[in-house]
Amino acid sequence: MNVKAEEIAERRRLLTRLLQLDENLHQTISELQAHDTETDDGETLVLLSREQLISIFQRFIRGEISGEDLYAWAYALEIRGDVSFGAPENNDGTVFHAVTDISTTYTLRGPITKKEAEEYIQDLALEKYIEDSLDEVKLVLLSRAQVISILQRFIKGEISGEDLYVWADALELRPDVDFGEEDDEGMVFYTVSEISTTYVLRGPITKEEAARDILELSQQA
Repeated sequence: MNVKAEEIAERRRLLTRLLQLDENLHQTISELQAHDTETDDGETLVLLSREQLISIFQRFIRGEISGEDLYAWAYALEIRGDVSFGAPENNDGTVFHAVTDISTTYTLRGPITKKEAEEYIQDLALEKYIEDSLDEVKLVLLSRAQVISILQRFIKGEISGEDLYVWADALELRPDVDFGEEDDEGMVFYTVSEISTTYVLRGPITKEEAARDILELSQQA
């Protein structure tokens, strides 16, 4: 392996470690300063996926990552031309904008809030569903009326918060499920995703939140 190849291999190793945002974050950033931010041919060496970014936001919400470290991580990434963001065909889309928002917000007023992190997670999950929908054949349809019925049963105590989460999480992961009609699929998917995300962050949704979701879904009719 020649010197250039060794440098690229070392840089890819450090970039891979950077994406993980582990306890060696600041050491990794320091070591990367000795390397170029671009490659000679303009190709990228690593990819920050939508799923990785969602995981980073979840760790921030749980308190495993500080706002300061989240900013340092985002800033270190956004200045690099050898990192790709999101799916290759969607490079520099929602994933890149979320990363730059973390950095910009910190500069303007400090770290993003946990509520803002939740909103990023939901936006990223919705975009993934929309992209998957373009390629997958749908086998079943989850209608707005069905989601309203499920939420009503939860409010009446017929469905537990844990079972509601398991249901939502199983649906959210399936690209072969269609969510709502063409004019409301975003709202139906958003509601299912919110049930799942809320449980991961703090536990089951409340009956008040379920009633609010029913109202919002009903207004879409």
